[in-house]
Amino acid sequence: MSKKRTTRGLRKRGETWHIQKTICGQLVCESTGTSDLTEAERYLALRMEEIRRTTLYGERKGHSLEEAAARYLMENAEQRGIARQGYALRPVVDWFGGEVRLSQLNGETLQPYVQARLAQVSTGTVVRELGALKAVLRKAASVWRDTNGVTWLERAPDMPSVKVIARKPRPITWQEQEVLFKQLPDYLACMALFAVNTGCRDQEICGLRWEWEHAMDDRSVFILPETITKNGEEKMVPLNRIAQSVVDAERGKSNEWVFTYRGHRIDRMNNRAWKIERAGVELSDVRVHDLRHTFAVRLRDAGLPMEDIQDLLGHKRRTVTHHYSRATLERLFHCVDLLTNVSNRPSAVLRRVYQAA
Repeated sequence: MSKKRTTRGLRKRGETWHIQKTICGQLVCESTGTSDLTEAERYLALRMEEIRRTTLYGERKGHSLEEAAARYLMENAEQRGIARQGYALRPVVDWFGGEVRLSQLNGETLQPYVQARLAQVSTGTVVRELGALKAVLRKAASVWRDTNGVTWLERAPDMPSVKVIARKPRPITWQEQEVLFKQLPDYLACMALFAVNTGCRDQEICGLRWEWEHAMDDRSVFILPETITKNGEEKMVPLNRIAQSVVDAERGKSNEWVFTYRGHRIDRMNNRAWKIERAGVELSDVRVHDLRHTFAVRLRDAGLPMEDIQDLLGHKRRTVTHHYSRATLERLFHCVDLLTNVSNRPSAVLRRVYQAA
């Protein structure tokens, strides 16, 4: 067997040179990423100088954006909404490349990214992405430290300013509902029908579990835990006749999730199918969240007081939080029942639901 080649702190494994050397008391074992000895020696010299500056003179190590993002997500894995933070960070890492140093990120270098993303996605999406990046950089500048006690970043840079223009709610009419829901694939049409009859958010519907269902006489109520609601408070979702029919049609498809597609949990309603089909009926301006607005507007038009609408939407109340008594549940059931009395003509989607049930 031939002996593996070594030279001046480098060891060749296969076709690639690897560093295997103790530098300032620190054992370094890593790939140089090259098969060329001269280039590998140059890389080793740079790493030796970097470690000496960091160890002996207290200079900062050049931590990468990908390294920082991974640490942030790992440390906050149990927090609510961390998955959305991960989704927001991914485009930033992809744009700059994982190896870009944290010290290279600032208002000026981020501006091209902002301009490019604004041409692709909404302003709100860009704001969320910058917010997630800002959280990572703040940790790097104030909490995370190397073995020499120096923070990963000297200070968190200022983020580029992005002006957010609030989009007005766009509730749909009964006629638009008929046209849009008929166009959607069955699984998405049922979720949309559930949304306009309960006012639930996208992620509340996608994450709805059977274990949260509670029977009350001849129908159900779902009690959503604080881990899934936006405001971190428990929320009650009473079902009217239409919402109950939607839920009953889904029974037996999954032991865990209420709404599924081919046996799997649906990540979001605002998917490719939603965007294509709404455009197909010239309703591209209708967002999934507008189904929640539709629910609220219809309750308001039915003459319900704002307090009842807030309870059904799961908004925080300034008054002391009350427990849901039977009288309260019956009152809220009556509120959502009003939506089934507005139109006596069953929709094509509802007929499909009844057939499925």
